Amino acid sequence: MNKILIADDEKLIRNAMKSIMKKYGVCSAVSNGKEALQAFFYAEKTSKPFNLIMLDISMGEPSGVDVLREIRKYEAKKEIPAEKRTKIIMVTGNSDSDTVKDCIESGCDRYVLKPLSHDIIAKYVNELSPKNKV
Repeated sequence: MNKILIADDEKLIRNAMKSIMKKYGVCSAVSNGKEALQAFFYAEKTSKPFNLIMLDISMGEPSGVDVLREIRKYEAKKEIPAEKRTKIIMVTGNSDSDTVKDCIESGCDRYVLKPLSHDIIAKYVNELSPKNKV
């Protein structure tokens, strides 16, 4: 069973993502980048890491891209192989090519535009977590 973290600064979006993602695993939700990092590091410290993070790009302090970079930096320092690192799907309403490129270069596994599509989410979860196919 996946352990999923949802990070978005808009409560309505967080609730919608939880509703979509609950069929893929146990969900926790936070409202900003600081809380996302705290949840990630706490989960790592307690040996109950997240398998998947749905990360809004334009959250406040720090941004979703900054959270992504911090997580990947931690995983590199711990020498976690790519296939075992936390899967991160960046979520945004911004389809600007520079933003997409920045997320990919920073190590995201997928990039999805709001509003979320159940079909796209199912496809990405299946690709990233083949043992938990839906």
